[in-house]
Amino acid sequence: PELEGIDPTSPEGQEKIRVVMQKRMEVEAPKIRQRMAENQANQHAELNKQMAMTQEEFDAIKPLLIVVENLRSQKGLVDNNAARSMAGGAFGGGNRGRNNFFNPQMMLGNTKLDPTVTEIQESAKALKSLVDDKQTNATELTSAVARLRKARDGFTAALDKAQKDLRAVLTPQQEALLVDRGTLE
Repeated sequence: PELEGIDPTSPEGQEKIRVVMQKRMEVEAPKIRQRMAENQANQHAELNKQMAMTQEEFDAIKPLLIVVENLRSQKGLVDNNAARSMAGGAFGGGNRGRNNFFNPQMMLGNTKLDPTVTEIQESAKALKSLVDDKQTNATELTSAVARLRKARDGFTAALDKAQKDLRAVLTPQQEALLVDRGTLE
């Protein structure tokens, strides 16, 4: 009802849609975070069984596991290219402009965005602004594309390190399980 009669192709219509979606996300985000936390706890309990670890052993690797999971899900919240580059991540994606409707921090609660993810978000927004501005010159576009690629490379390096740290404490069987699950590459 709030969007009835709105022209989604006009700038005013797009802004109205953005505002309505932002309000909806503000209401729904706490419920979504709660379901995500419950889902993660259930997945971790199942994973602990599959890995045949004691609770103490699983608790020791859990922080490393959570770092990898958080990086994957955070990138999925801000990067339109996440579905293609992070198959098996916690959040699907690839919808152009989907991150324009809400602040991803709403989905994270008290968890801060990783600096590499923040850089992807900021550089992607800058590139989008330049793409939308018909007065943008080739040099500006080239620079913005390079900045976004550098940000994605920084993220990849951070994820690679987090995965390496996790792999270092796993048996081959446990590593294979996490690769099969899509947590590790």
